[in-house]
Amino acid sequence: MIWLSILVGLPAGFVAGTAVAVLLHHMLTRPPGDRVGWRTVGIGAVVVVLVFGLVLAGLSVLGEQRIGESTTSTYEYRVGISADGTLEDATFYVPVPVEGNSSRLGEEFVRTVEYSRYTPPVRGYDGDPAPVNFTYAVVSTAEGPMLSITADRIAVETVYYRNVEQGDTGYYERISPEEYDPGNPEMGVQNDGSFEFTVTLGANETIDTATPIGDEPLFPTRYNRTEVDCFGRSTETNHCYEYDGRVYADYDTDDDTVVSVSAEVSGRNEWFAGGWRGNEYREWSRVQFAGPQSGWQVTDGELEVGRGVYRD
Repeated sequence: MIWLSILVGLPAGFVAGTAVAVLLHHMLTRPPGDRVGWRTVGIGAVVVVLVFGLVLAGLSVLGEQRIGESTTSTYEYRVGISADGTLEDATFYVPVPVEGNSSRLGEEFVRTVEYSRYTPPVRGYDGDPAPVNFTYAVVSTAEGPMLSITADRIAVETVYYRNVEQGDTGYYERISPEEYDPGNPEMGVQNDGSFEFTVTLGANETIDTATPIGDEPLFPTRYNRTEVDCFGRSTETNHCYEYDGRVYADYDTDDDTVVSVSAEVSGRNEWFAGGWRGNEYREWSRVQFAGPQSGWQVTDGELEVGRGVYRD
């Protein structure tokens, strides 16, 4: 690591140079014919070692200060809604991170969030669809606090296309639904019904990523939580869990419309020590259903804690 090299290399070089200088000075300044005063050299060596210790201690403190100053701790809350058909009178209740009896991330979501929308990279498609008038609120429900996302209409456009080769490059060109052949690998279909909502908050102190339950923002509703393997990454701090969560969905749509809803919260500490390092916890909740909905749905929930590098 760069800082470690500086921390050790500079003092070591200083000591070696100083020791040589002491010895040379003594030898050059002693009267002719005098024997080398090894006692004097020894005293000089002790002084050099003491100076080395002071320099090393000072650089160590400075190094710790540099690491402390470079540490950042951040929370992120992300919600995704995806539909391959238009939804009418849509209401979703998705898990919101809570700590104690409040939800800082939920409140920040309501105040500042803006959505991003996927638009197919297809020639002939209007890449600037009409905005959706979403409204947001943190609400109390039978399943605990939830984030409410509503919209009178979520218009989704389906785009059929074919791949056009042009020299060494190519592009997608829009075609009509009648031209589309699902068996033709040069043709495809996409839609603009995927929305993502994200907010972040800085933390004033280091986030407890190893044992966040009860102390850090997490989703409140978990059923049948079971500890599982972390894909071979399990360590003393790294643990993973699966559970059943809840999402509420209410909207009208065609019977074959597929809708996916997801929520994710994470807390991460990062610092620079010869490179960026860090640790985090992360929780997900996901579900997919088809056709009109009106009620609570069971989600697949996952929680991973203590992933990454920890300083002593």
